[in-house]
Amino acid sequence: MIVFICVDDACGVMFNRRRQSMDRVLREYVTAACSGRKLYMSLYTANQFTDADREAATIIADDGFLEKAGSGDCCFVEDKIGQLRLEAVEMLYLVRWNRRYPADTFFRTDPSAAGFRLEKVDEFAGSSHEKITVEVYRK
Repeated sequence: MIVFICVDDACGVMFNRRRQSMDRVLREYVTAACSGRKLYMSLYTANQFTDADREAATIIADDGFLEKAGSGDCCFVEDKIGQLRLEAVEMLYLVRWNRRYPADTFFRTDPSAAGFRLEKVDEFAGSSHEKITVEVYRK
């Protein structure tokens, strides 16, 4: 599966069961990267996607999505980060907010140590963030 995870400068993902941040331009980036593929996410994550986002990608909202997604399917992981099995991940998009937020849930996996190699880095201005960095890793 192809996984998207958003982290702050301390690798925080969530705080008090809520996402740290979200960004419209990032959602457009994710739906474009997943064009032609299924984009799985939890019901919580799906709440941030608009009807236009849903037209741009085949979004499947299901709290059991990490068990259902297969090879080549995309997954946007927020509140289910503890259920992620790295052995099933073929490609990782590590999205960096380039800010520090309060956090109590983290993704502290070093992609290189987990067998991934950095393929490319994208940087762009978001709608709510001056700079968003996306590191794309492949197994």
